[in-house]
Amino acid sequence: MNLRSQILFSELDWLNLYFAYYLLLDPEGLTEFDTATWDMRAAMEHSLEDIWRHVRVGIDGPLKLVHTSEGPLTTRVLFECAAVLDELFQCEGAFIRKTDPALHDFLLEMLNGEYGIPCRLARALAGRDLAGSAVLALIDFALNPVVPGLHPDAPSVDWKELYPPYRFAAAAKAMTGWETDLEFQYPSHEATVHFQHMLAKCSGLRMGSVASRLSDLSTLQEAAR
Repeated sequence: MNLRSQILFSELDWLNLYFAYYLLLDPEGLTEFDTATWDMRAAMEHSLEDIWRHVRVGIDGPLKLVHTSEGPLTTRVLFECAAVLDELFQCEGAFIRKTDPALHDFLLEMLNGEYGIPCRLARALAGRDLAGSAVLALIDFALNPVVPGLHPDAPSVDWKELYPPYRFAAAAKAMTGWETDLEFQYPSHEATVHFQHMLAKCSGLRMGSVASRLSDLSTLQEAAR
């Protein structure tokens, strides 16, 4: 392969990673021209194959986004919402004496805006108010999908099981028929694990995991190849 061909392949890899990044994290960064002229499915699959050293993977189902009455639900917004909820936990209990009241009000104001979309959507889909710890656990479930090439025995996955906003919406909707201890107490490891198992059972979505075989190679250089 000559230098020009190598550059063209590297450019194609970069563009695939670029479009896959925006599609997963924040599709608002993509224009209609981008989505009309670039094969998004190919971008996702080739990006995963490049990351996992050319292991063949597949994405099933249409690559649709999640829209709400307030605008699109994106993975970026899920991260931002989780960060605000986590900050609010620092304003409770023994920490409240060390927290500036203005910070608490500022965080609540942020939840009233875009960063609160996941909270309001979860409340609407579950049919009741949900504690911050429950919403955080929903976001954690959403952000840990089954990833082709990384999750054991998953060479392909449906887009709705891979895309965090879809996972979040499905998990919140699954809570209409049952309540969790996370709605009434601070999360423990045991309660969180039980919550994840129940969500997987009720939503039909799997919780992603990383399970790679241990290598018998002796050096990093060998493993890198």
